[in-house]
Amino acid sequence: MARAARFGSNRLSGHYAGVAAELGAYSERVEDPADVAAAIGRGIAATRAGHPVVLEMTTKEEPGFPAAAVLAAAGEWAGGRG
Repeated sequence: MARAARFGSNRLSGHYAGVAAELGAYSERVEDPADVAAAIGRGIAATRAGHPVVLEMTTKEEPGFPAAAVLAAAGEWAGGRG
């Protein structure tokens, strides 16, 4: 059984960047793929300045590319440790 289906981890939601900010970290919620590179750059800069960083990337599961297939492939790639 795939872990995501078993534990429902692919159905979790929240604003983790907001929680991280409240705990004192530099954080961003990135919703547009075009913004990922710039967000990573800002995160690296914040890390270099000594701050913990959380970059929350929103994603969606594609029906033609289900998480179970990815987990199975990752397990094979990791020598069955997945």
